[in-house]
Amino acid sequence: GLDLAEALRQAQLVLLKDEGGSYQHPLYWAAFVPYGDWGGDTSTEPPDTGKLDYELYRALEQWTQREHLPGETPPMVSVLVVLADSVTQDDIETLEALSEDLEVEGAFGRLVQVALPLPLVEAVESLPRVRSVSLPPEAHSNQFDEGGT
Repeated sequence: GLDLAEALRQAQLVLLKDEGGSYQHPLYWAAFVPYGDWGGDTSTEPPDTGKLDYELYRALEQWTQREHLPGETPPMVSVLVVLADSVTQDDIETLEALSEDLEVEGAFGRLVQVALPLPLVEAVESLPRVRSVSLPPEAHSNQFDEGGT
């Protein structure tokens, strides 16, 4: 029932006071310190991101949970969509029909690169032939820096 810092302290005191115990010396226990989220979610289960990669999922969550000014436009993102099998013209038309703000930037094999407003990612994710939606590798480091979400 103790918080992590107090539980660690109590365990260290028990070891220190253990006369003749093999772990009494601080060499064995002094280096342990509380690390990470001490009071947050203790669940070890990763969040269910659906078909979205984690960074894209996080960006979408931050955007949807934030208050928006009237008329505020969502950030545009470039995403990589992986389909169940090779891209067809019907796939391209289905994507383009989602919004006039969506632009298919390229397609090859099972991959389609799409630029779209961030909230529209959920609509792409819900398409039955879509297996995953992720940020292109080069975007992971800079897509959501200053001015993003």
